[in-house]
Amino acid sequence: NVEKQNKKAFGVVGIMSASLVAVIDYFLRRGG
Repeated sequence: NVEKQNKKAFGVVGIMSASLVAVIDYFLRRGG
């Protein structure tokens, strides 16, 4: 099922993006 695969991939990308934002926010708070 292509639709299910796309939704899964989108979920993984969303998790990675959220993690990246959290890491950047952490470093900005530490540095600032």
